[in-house]
Amino acid sequence: MVAILKESRKENNARPEQDGWVRYGEHTFHEECIEAICDRSGRTDAALIRAFIENGHDCGGIVPELPLNIIDLAPVGGERAWRVLRALENCEQQVLYLAVCDTPDTAQTLLVHPFLQAYVAAQRFAVVVSQPEDMSELLQSVESGNPYVIVAHGVFSRLRNELFACHYGKLLEAWLPARMTKTQAEMAWRAIDISEDSLLAYYATIISSAAVSLPAGALECLQGLIDASGGRYFLLASDAGTNSAAQIRLGALMPSGEKYCVAGGAPVNFHALSHWQSHRGAQVCNSDEGSLMYHLALRDMSCPALADCLPDMQRLRSAREGAQAQVAELAAALGNSLRAEQAFALWRSCDDSPQLLQALASVLIEAAPDVQADLLPQWRNALAGACEQYYPTPQDDGFFRNAASLAINLDAWGLATRLLENSAGLYGATCNDLLLLSRCLEASGRTPSALSVLDIACAEFSRDEMPFVERERVHSRVNEWLTLAWYNTELASDDIVRIEPLGPEHATAFLYQYRDPQIGMMTRLPCFADGDELLAWMVERRTQTTRADFAVMHEEYGFCGVVSANWCGTSAFFHFWMGADFQGAGYGTRAARLLMAQLEALQVHQVFTAAYPDNQRSIYALQQLGFETVEVRALPPEESMVFFCCTLGKHTLPHARRSKMLRDFCVRTQSAFEFADGRLCLCRTGV
Repeated sequence: MVAILKESRKENNARPEQDGWVRYGEHTFHEECIEAICDRSGRTDAALIRAFIENGHDCGGIVPELPLNIIDLAPVGGERAWRVLRALENCEQQVLYLAVCDTPDTAQTLLVHPFLQAYVAAQRFAVVVSQPEDMSELLQSVESGNPYVIVAHGVFSRLRNELFACHYGKLLEAWLPARMTKTQAEMAWRAIDISEDSLLAYYATIISSAAVSLPAGALECLQGLIDASGGRYFLLASDAGTNSAAQIRLGALMPSGEKYCVAGGAPVNFHALSHWQSHRGAQVCNSDEGSLMYHLALRDMSCPALADCLPDMQRLRSAREGAQAQVAELAAALGNSLRAEQAFALWRSCDDSPQLLQALASVLIEAAPDVQADLLPQWRNALAGACEQYYPTPQDDGFFRNAASLAINLDAWGLATRLLENSAGLYGATCNDLLLLSRCLEASGRTPSALSVLDIACAEFSRDEMPFVERERVHSRVNEWLTLAWYNTELASDDIVRIEPLGPEHATAFLYQYRDPQIGMMTRLPCFADGDELLAWMVERRTQTTRADFAVMHEEYGFCGVVSANWCGTSAFFHFWMGADFQGAGYGTRAARLLMAQLEALQVHQVFTAAYPDNQRSIYALQQLGFETVEVRALPPEESMVFFCCTLGKHTLPHARRSKMLRDFCVRTQSAFEFADGRLCLCRTGV
């Protein structure tokens, strides 16, 4: 299956003009923009199509091994296709989503869209250049075996509508001047004869002295698709229109001068569509929601049980669409008057909607820095959920920047990075975008990448001073690292965490993650009254040439702990701690492995450490790293301390020598431990 199947070209037949007049339906002023329809229906369509497939599997009406074709007659920017295909990723069903585009340029835009390229490569998404009325021919070459899913939002109003009236028992047809422009014009009515079994004859029996439009283009389009599907289909449509015979009698389908003389789609007679399909064995549901009529139809004569699921899907559609629409309207109305907890509750109640995030962005961004630690995962998950649901608009609507600002205030640096990169890739980057991106990269431990971004900012915004100031600062950090013999950048990262030299830039996050008093007690590190004490401690530690303190940087959330070591000869002693928000997730073990790689590069052969016996998490982590206990006991008050040793690389150290090596190391480094055979010191500020 190629991406663009075929381009349909209709012959430019002259309009059937009579005496300077043409039938009402021959005028094509229908240029209605349908983005709003797409925006509201994408998520619900995904849920409905997923439910349809699952019901089909249950009753045998859909065969998983055979292709199921989804025909979208108005794919707009591809958002609906993306949502539907995402919803079906874990569904055991072969699917082809076929987007019907009106121009080759529109088709190409969809094929190269970054959110759709994976589905194009997997042959789950394709495009065809055609008009909806011409689809039946093109679909002859599309493999099938299951019912078609036909998606037609904002389509039928743009197709040909024929206008008639029943007046005192006579059927009349509407005509307009052939040379009519988009200004007020006179409408003429001409008497016609019809066959008794026609759709118009049906309306002659139920209306009097009223106009009725028949969706001739929609019926022609549906007939072709129904024929191609073998009469098995599930239709999802929405448009302005009516399904009420009473409303038709009251003139709902009689266009005003504005409606037939200016750009815009005609209201759709869903009553006629429903009657026409029901007469052919389809089950039909309609829902009038004010500005739009929602229309579902399902026909499968070979498996009647599949059609029986339509009422359940109608209830699913109504529940999802109605709730989200009402909450979105409420959020837009209340805006900044909401408290943070109210805004967050509204957002979450609407399935983390990206539209709701946009409406509440200013409230949420302002509140994010003060979110309590126990609520932080909920906020991050909600933001990640909104970002997963968001499909970028053709023009920048600011979502990526708003979401990135919220992510930064939640210390979700990895997510903020991806959002800013997406924004730059789709819409270009401002100077502030690049500065924020460099900040996110640096905060998540990717400082060299941050420097590269600042190089770009300096080149593209040479008149702005800030990129140069930031580049000088970050460049100084990187240059300082190059002078450290104990730091090898090539050994400093795995796929989740990185380690980098601990410095003043980590102080704020250090103090926040160090807030659990058990960390200082278990690692024998001091308490820090404020940032100044911490900075003084860092400076003093950096003067020790055989000591290395590393900040552990999580790729998503930035600073998450510290690993440290001091060494002498071929031996070293290390300790590590993970911050209050990162304990028990295995990050300490990962960071310790990276530290071991740094020590091995320094020709260290064996590494020692110690832990209190009740620090079970640390002991488990040490065992995972290959540490084994050393048979040595310190004198009071440290007699309960358990000592460990791990050899690096291919080096080995007999168990009998490990206690002696530990004692010798403590003597050479002037530590302070007391053992049974002499006084050895354990440093009170961390070994």
